[in-house]
Amino acid sequence: MQGLGYGYFASNDSKTIINALLEGKTIRTRWQEWPYQSRVEGRVSGFGFAQVSRYMKWVLAGQPAPGG
Repeated sequence: MQGLGYGYFASNDSKTIINALLEGKTIRTRWQEWPYQSRVEGRVSGFGFAQVSRYMKWVLAGQPAPGG
């Protein structure tokens, strides 16, 4: 999957990436560092991403803190 450039992905691509992370998959990345045009590779693990996603949805919903 290749982004549109400038570090952005199309909406559908972003959804695919998020779904892969929610499934706990590892995402491999590759980009070129400007201005040197040197290739950089990395990995992002989806481990724990589903739990963090649920927590962030709870935070953004503005729910009161448990017991508070």
